[in-house]
Amino acid sequence: MKQQRNNTWQRGAILIMTALLLPLTIAMAGTAVDIGQAYLLKSKLQNATDAAAVAGAYELGNSKKVNTTVEDYLEKNTKYKGNLSYSDSEMPPNDENEAIYKTDQMSDELDVTMRANVKTAFVKLFGVDTIAVTALSKAKVEDEGDFTDEMFKYGLVAANKSPSDYNPQNRSDWTQGSTKTAKKLIDSWKNMTPAEREQNHVYYDDNPASHSGQWAAHGFSSSHNHTFPALCPQQDTNVPSGATNVDPWDRYYTSIVVYNNINVSFEDSNEPGPNDYAVIVSLHGNIHIPINHLKLFRGILYAPNGKVVIDNMGDIEGNVIANQIEIKHNMTVSSKTMTSIGKSSRTGGRKVRLIN
Repeated sequence: MKQQRNNTWQRGAILIMTALLLPLTIAMAGTAVDIGQAYLLKSKLQNATDAAAVAGAYELGNSKKVNTTVEDYLEKNTKYKGNLSYSDSEMPPNDENEAIYKTDQMSDELDVTMRANVKTAFVKLFGVDTIAVTALSKAKVEDEGDFTDEMFKYGLVAANKSPSDYNPQNRSDWTQGSTKTAKKLIDSWKNMTPAEREQNHVYYDDNPASHSGQWAAHGFSSSHNHTFPALCPQQDTNVPSGATNVDPWDRYYTSIVVYNNINVSFEDSNEPGPNDYAVIVSLHGNIHIPINHLKLFRGILYAPNGKVVIDNMGDIEGNVIANQIEIKHNMTVSSKTMTSIGKSSRTGGRKVRLIN
């Protein structure tokens, strides 16, 4: 009899504890559901602000375009299309179907903040109708610089088949970085549109059948009389048409890439300014520099599958790299610190990365 009373008391105690703990258990489960919904929205907003910050950072310098780009990306990647507005408020809108964003624009950084609300299902029993959700993304803009920065770090003459004076034993060590950089440089020009090449005074022709080998700094107009090297096509050298409004025979080039042999005369060229340089590339042929009165050549002569022949020219700041090199006079080859080449639109670019 006593044992039966004890069992009855225990069952009663369990029922009382269950009754007391059940609301708390339900509340905890409900809170977990509401918090889970908030984290889910947070993840979606974060992905959206990440994409918006990266895209908007490419437009830094144009505040209106930055905001337009950011808003476009936020609307595309969230449910708030048509219900998104710009606001400096630290609090999200009360309506769960609306959201706000703001941008902090610096010269090399863009911060994008987005705020929204999640309507609660369970914790509203405790007077909490919504949970505020905020996402912040920061994008940093870095100048990739000009590929030629690396190439001008060394004064370099190197070849596979040349007199001993110009054939270092450790050729692969000397030229590995420069040849890789030269390939990047060439690829960057190859990927440009014809109009972009013309704008940046780059000539590129990798067609084996093209005639593009005669160039000189004589010039046909006064528009480039003071530019180094201001090279112009000669004889039957092919020139692109329709890329710009400038007459093809009135254009000038500072960087030239051809497939076959190229002959370049600097006879009437101006001396290079502090950050002027020329890049002459023959992909599968030879480069010939005839006698000229240029005191200093700053640039790159690159013939990976051919020969570079320099009859007579001043000293060189930069690189001469080829399968074979023949220099017919005494000269000095040295490095050059290019203080502003990294700003050049010829090869430079912007790199954007998230920093949070």
